[in-house]
Amino acid sequence: MPTLFEPKRIADMKSIVKNSITPIQFETRKATYQRFRHYIDVCESDEEFYAKAWNDFPVWRAAFINDDSNNPLFPAKWQIEYAELMARRKYVWAMCSRKIGKSTLLAVKNLHDMCGFAPRRIVCFAPTLKQDYVFDKMNKYMKNSPYLDEVFIGSKGALTKLEIELQNGSTCQNKTIGLQNKGEWVRGEYGDTVTVDEVQKIEKSVMRQIIFPILADAYSSKNMRMLGTPNPFSNPELE
Repeated sequence: MPTLFEPKRIADMKSIVKNSITPIQFETRKATYQRFRHYIDVCESDEEFYAKAWNDFPVWRAAFINDDSNNPLFPAKWQIEYAELMARRKYVWAMCSRKIGKSTLLAVKNLHDMCGFAPRRIVCFAPTLKQDYVFDKMNKYMKNSPYLDEVFIGSKGALTKLEIELQNGSTCQNKTIGLQNKGEWVRGEYGDTVTVDEVQKIEKSVMRQIIFPILADAYSSKNMRMLGTPNPFSNPELE
C-alpha cells in the first residue's frame, strides 16, 4: 500500500469535499476523492500510485498540489473539462471571466506535464513582469508540495524567478513579452509547450512574429495553451 500520504492529508481532503459550497462542486470533488481512495486501495507501492494519479489529472492535482493555505487543491468542473481538452488538442485558446482560476489551471497543468515520465520544455509568456501569474504559481506549488519537491527538485533541480528545472530533465522558462518593445526580448525562444496568460493584452503582430514561430520548428510535437479575459478596449485586434 502506498505510504505517500499522512492521515491528516486524507482527512483534509475529506473535509474539503464535505464543505463544498454547491452541488456541482460537491459531486466533482467527491468523484475525485473516490478515485483517489481507490488508487490508494489497489496500488502496492508509491510508484504505482503516482503513475495512476498522473494519468488522472484531477486526482494528481488534489493529491500533490496545495493552495495558499496548504490545503489540497481540488479542481473545479470547468478546469477538469479544460484539462481534458488540452489532452486531446494541441492548440487550445479560451477567454474566461476573471477570478475563476484560469492562471491556476495553466500553472498546475504545466507542472503536471513537467512531472511526468518524459522531459518537457515549457515556455510561459506573460505581457509584463508583474503579470507572470502562471510561473509564480508554479514556483509556489512546487515549494509547497513535499513529494514533488523531494522527487523532482531534490539536489539537482532548481527553482528561480526565471526558470524551473527538474531532475527528470523538464524545464520551464518565464518570459516577459514586453509590450513596449513588441516582444523583441523574447524573439527566438523554443519549447514543446507554449503557454500565454492574459492573451487579450498581446497584439496580433507579436503573436504572429514572436510566439507562433515557436510552433514552426520540426524537432518536437508542439502544444499551445492560451487563456485570457475578453477586453476589446485593451486590444481591438483580438481575434
